[in-house]
Amino acid sequence: MSAGNAGRQEHLEQLWKHVEQRLEEAVLIEWDGCHAIHLHTVQAPEKPLSVSFARGQLSKEEMLEAMREWFDHSCPLRFISEVRKSGGIVGSTPLIAQEDPAN
Repeated sequence: MSAGNAGRQEHLEQLWKHVEQRLEEAVLIEWDGCHAIHLHTVQAPEKPLSVSFARGQLSKEEMLEAMREWFDHSCPLRFISEVRKSGGIVGSTPLIAQEDPAN
């Protein structure tokens, strides 16, 4: 593995550690089957995407494993975002952005 690839892999693993930390507050994870992976905190969406798991259906470790599998099977436009919806207001924060060099 080249130094550049090793650096990208190390950076990606740091991003995954942050995803794992945010799973502490997750109420639902979802994947559109192509490239969009969302980790919902605060409130689950009214109509989840095609593949979703709520807290209680999976452990935190199983949620992380599912998200890694989805990420590996996503198209090159893949990303993971944290979505917060409260009182009708939706906020989104990229956890692994499409434009991140490690992605």
